[in-house]
Amino acid sequence: MKPLSVGNVVSTGLRIYRDNFKKYYRLALIASLWSWIPIYGWAKFCAIQGLISRLAYKEIIEQPESVSDANRYVKGRLWSYLGAALLVFLIFIAAYFGGVIIVAVLAGASTFLLGLGLNYVFGDSGAVITSIISLIIALVLLVLFIGYLTRLYASYCVSELSLSIEENVNASAALKRSRELTQGYLRNLLLVILTASLVSLPLWGLILTVQILPGFIQSDLALPATVFTVFQLVFNSIVSALIIPFWQAVKAVIYCDLRVRREGMGIDLRK
Repeated sequence: MKPLSVGNVVSTGLRIYRDNFKKYYRLALIASLWSWIPIYGWAKFCAIQGLISRLAYKEIIEQPESVSDANRYVKGRLWSYLGAALLVFLIFIAAYFGGVIIVAVLAGASTFLLGLGLNYVFGDSGAVITSIISLIIALVLLVLFIGYLTRLYASYCVSELSLSIEENVNASAALKRSRELTQGYLRNLLLVILTASLVSLPLWGLILTVQILPGFIQSDLALPATVFTVFQLVFNSIVSALIIPFWQAVKAVIYCDLRVRREGMGIDLRK
């Protein structure tokens, strides 16, 4: 089979998101509200995201499942979802700070060496040339760094699907399973993530625009700080829940598509 079809993955995710919007949005809203509560709330947030992914997966394989049936499977793995999210977070933190150090060392060393060489050759003009070339090098390193982090995200993007679908999978096994499924397809996954990000850009714009409104409401109504904080949390949850189901649906399609290619599952995602 051919590698991932970017257009097909994103369009299928959009269709699932549209066809099940009310059901998925309600779950995403509950998840968003839970996310404001430390530890247990975070676990619930991660588990509900996994629940949405499972529901989307079942739609794709034409074995639709009720929320209650899916939840019975998911709720037993509540802490595994949080554990997987925490492991991915720690991996990203380590990769981020390690990458920052490497980028800073490379940028600094290249600037220093360029400065020595160009100043020797061009004299006073060498400083200007060094600044221009150093800026270009810094931009290239930044792009490579962002690409590396995105690639890292792609390798773990279906972790919660393994927890939501497969038997005998814990947090660490879910991450390992995601790496196995995505190996060899990361370039295509990067295109899927980029395309899905562009498709969801209007939603992000709407969310960011709407999230500005509470500030104006507070200034107009002079609400007490506590009341305003609660209102803002609820309001942000309402609008942020718009984006969660789309990404969980896209990840469910990615997971299905990867399993078709890796394991020959009889799923036609191009219908």
